[in-house]
Amino acid sequence: MTVIMLNDMGILADSVRYYHDADAFTAANLYYVPHAGSYHCDESYGMQRDYLDICQMLVVDEGELSVTYRGETRTAGPGSLVLLDCREAHSYHAVTPIRMRWFHFEGSGSTAYTQLILNTHGFILPTGQNAEIDECIRRIIRPRELCKMENALCHFHHLFFFCVAVADDRHLDLIRCIGDRMQPLLRECEQNNAACLRNLNAGRDVL
Repeated sequence: MTVIMLNDMGILADSVRYYHDADAFTAANLYYVPHAGSYHCDESYGMQRDYLDICQMLVVDEGELSVTYRGETRTAGPGSLVLLDCREAHSYHAVTPIRMRWFHFEGSGSTAYTQLILNTHGFILPTGQNAEIDECIRRIIRPRELCKMENALCHFHHLFFFCVAVADDRHLDLIRCIGDRMQPLLRECEQNNAACLRNLNAGRDVL
């Protein structure tokens, strides 16, 4: 995991970007996040692309972001999620000073699921300030050591995030119930992952 401070136009000094190289198993079987960031930007920030072989989620925490995609321009305000298949032309820019988090994602089935959500819910999901979604995003974006257990946890949080983001009232309680039942297993996985990281760090100290 590499953490890079940025000085691109419009991206302010307290912004960060993360890079993560997935192992072969993760790349073939799991959702994973090769790039992510937490940005603080002024009104000069913008991005325009014709094609990038990946999908992207942006989370607007403060301010407003104008997004043009699939022939439509819309404004995403605080609490909005912006979902893009970057293989299609798209652009976005800050309308006001903004704080946002974003991540690129790929992996088994990710493009098909992204297209399904885009075609049924559109590219801006006005979820509001949702604590469950915010916690999933925190776990997805956080700097991660290269540990297979951590990759599996990220995969679960990614799927749970999408389920909560698009669920209607009929299904949300069921999804939460499944999430609650998974929590003991996730806690055990995270404890095992912490042990894995301690062993990795101990090995580095020896070297």
